[in-house]
Formats: sequence, structure tokens, C-alpha cells
Amino acid sequence: MSYTDEMKQLIKRVEETRSHRLAKRMEGWEFKRVTLAEKEERLRKYHPSYKDGALQELKVGPSKGYRIPPELCNILESWSRVNPDLIDLSKVDFETDVLIIGGGGAGTAG
Repeated sequence: MSYTDEMKQLIKRVEETRSHRLAKRMEGWEFKRVTLAEKEERLRKYHPSYKDGALQELKVGPSKGYRIPPELCNILESWSRVNPDLIDLSKVDFETDVLIIGGGGAGTAG
């Protein structure tokens, strides 16, 4: 995996400070646990799903009402590229039980 220059600098900083952090840990020093309210505040401030307009309500289909990213919502709500006038459902060429959309790791893992 190739890292960006920024990531390489961050990795270098972690490596440089590791011995100091381990020594502090051995002395009993630890980071303060974040409270639920602090977590919620950070999520609302930084997480994309918490920002206004970051999610769009799906208006059709079995997942109607779910709030999902607008890019996915636009695809699911778009008109089909298949012309229904060109499809003859009285003659079926293939039958399938599962339709996998996409080919990412989740769609191809066994």
C-alpha cells in the first residue's frame, strides 16, 4: 500500500514518539476517556452523516424513508437505462436467485 506524504509524516511522528508514550504508560498515565456527550458533540461537528444535507431520504422502494448519502439516493431513484419496450418477458433467457450489483470486496468475498 502506498501512503501519501502526509500519512508518511504522521507515521514518522508516531514512530518518533512511541518510546515516550510507552514510558508514560508504564508510569500509569493514560488518555482521559471521552464521555458520551463529548463523542456526540464530535460526531455532530465532524462526521459527514451528521452534517445538514449529508443524507437524503429515499422516496421509493423497500427502503423508502431511510436516510442515505445523496449520491446513492440519486442512483436508486433514477430512471432505468433499460428500455422496457425492448424487453420481452414472455421469453426468459436466464433465471437467477441472486443479483449482485457492483464488484467490490463485499460483493465478491466468499
